[in-house]
Amino acid sequence: MGREPDPAAFAAGDDYNLNTDVVGEALLPRAPWVDAGAVARIGAQFRQFVDHSVAQGYNAVVVPGFLEYVTFAKVGDGHAVYPAGDPHVDRARAMVAAFGPVFRYAEEMGVKVFLLTDMLAVSPPLEAYLTRTVGRLDVTDPRLWAVYRAGLAELFESLPFVDGLMVRIGEGGEAYAGEGWDYSSKLAVTTEASVRAMLRALLDTAGKAGREVIFQTWTVGVGAVGDLHTNPESYARVLGGFDDPHLIVSTKYTLGDFYSHLPLNTTLLAGEHRRIVEFQARREFEAFGSLPTSARCTARRCARSSPPTRGSRVSGTGPRTAARCGPGRCRSTCAADSGSSTTSTRTPSRGWPGIRTPIPRRSRRTGRTARSPPTRPPSPRSGRPWRCPGPRSPRASRSGRTPTSPCGRSGWSRRP
Repeated sequence: MGREPDPAAFAAGDDYNLNTDVVGEALLPRAPWVDAGAVARIGAQFRQFVDHSVAQGYNAVVVPGFLEYVTFAKVGDGHAVYPAGDPHVDRARAMVAAFGPVFRYAEEMGVKVFLLTDMLAVSPPLEAYLTRTVGRLDVTDPRLWAVYRAGLAELFESLPFVDGLMVRIGEGGEAYAGEGWDYSSKLAVTTEASVRAMLRALLDTAGKAGREVIFQTWTVGVGAVGDLHTNPESYARVLGGFDDPHLIVSTKYTLGDFYSHLPLNTTLLAGEHRRIVEFQARREFEAFGSLPTSARCTARRCARSSPPTRGSRVSGTGPRTAARCGPGRCRSTCAADSGSSTTSTRTPSRGWPGIRTPIPRRSRRTGRTARSPPTRPPSPRSGRPWRCPGPRSPRASRSGRTPTSPCGRSGWSRRP
């Protein structure tokens, strides 16, 4: 939506801009600031997207944007941040007038609308004002957050159908700035105190307006909260005791980025906040679905239940790949894991182009996993190579024990 394909730019492979705005093609460098034709195209795409989402059962949509729609008229005399005649004011008003009706369609279809911003979001005049009044970009100072509170209150008034704001602190910088305007973000909210100060300010404003704040815990190792996304102890320090009915915490389901071979994010088991569990539908690590994935059991889960034999490999270009367990392929379909049981599994010698990763092998005796050496002796009990039995045809060992599903939990259980 709002992004036209550019084969030449894609083929060049040198565009590292990470901006996700969907309104960029409608921007004009001067009045009237917004291209009406582009707005109409984006509006049609948005309506199609919302209709499809409703048919799939979704109940909310997140649209990038925040400062683009704010004039800070509630700060000081109304011209404290943007002086009289500053183009940011007219452009923000034009954006509200043009895209307000576009995004309102979601509300008409019963879908909640949230805007998304990185923090600290800035523009040159805003950053200059904060520096003058606060002394620096001190993200623990209530005076700084009072400016953002005023901007958020204005946003809820000018776009009354907006149900809240989603905030991310883990990424930011010039690489995320959109072409054609000077809004950007800074990795500034990096301490426990600054996160709590930010949330307190935004939630106070949202609560008065009957709106919500969605806080993304995604962090990339920057500052004292760099492991907030994956460390339950950090989660407790930052959000422990932070009880607000208007707060929703949003967290990726994996213990890291969207790689399906990673374990479940343990912070999802922490805290008592309302939660959103994030999944990635068009998975980036599979080139947005362009590269093959396997509906068979993943290498890690298969290896937990039945270690492979010598030379067993996983071939593929993404973490969820075709697995070959021992001399025969794993029979499990893992339909619940990937939603399909029809994709192909190729042997290692004829695997998909890309990375060839050894399957981690787990010792049945010690329970430890080893990535090397490459050989695995036959079973000391049966003399046969290990193989993945699959959940539909359990194979009892001579000890009378039956393996559990290789695509479910790991381990062995006694056959009744």
